[in-house]
Amino acid sequence: MRCPNCSAECSDQALECEFCGHDFISVDGVEARVTPPSPPPEAVQASNPNRATYTSSEPTYTIPEKSYTPTPPSTPSDNPYDASYPSASRTSRQSTATGSVPNYLVWAILSTLCCCLPAGIVAIVYAAQVDGKLAGGDYHGAVQASNNAKMWSWISFGASLAVGVLYFMLIMAGGLADAGR
Repeated sequence: MRCPNCSAECSDQALECEFCGHDFISVDGVEARVTPPSPPPEAVQASNPNRATYTSSEPTYTIPEKSYTPTPPSTPSDNPYDASYPSASRTSRQSTATGSVPNYLVWAILSTLCCCLPAGIVAIVYAAQVDGKLAGGDYHGAVQASNNAKMWSWISFGASLAVGVLYFMLIMAGGLADAGR
């Protein structure tokens, strides 16, 4: 059925127009009352997104779009001045590759707590940079930060192992010196 107020197509079982809110009260197929359109209250407007929006300056209505499809990005033009824009140079530095990059944050924290503190802190700093660079689209920077976090975690572990071996050797040397007394 068509709404006599706005000429919009509505379902036959509707009690009011979906777009303008006009009442469909009929007796034996004849409309009992016809009311002019009035702006709907904000509560009704917010509950039904398909209802028309009214403005106070004009008695017409606009039907909201049901779906939005963004326009596709334009193809690069042959304009020689495009390269001078800062946005053009920024996108050329970023990588379009995507993937999962391990951040080694757990290993960095463990190496800081259990091993060498200074090298572990450096590992934590690099591990924290991985996710931010990946979210920013800098895949190669994220891979480099991930590799640095792994390297500094191993340096922390190696430094701790070297200090542990040196400490054990000093204890053994002290034990041998006391045995000769």
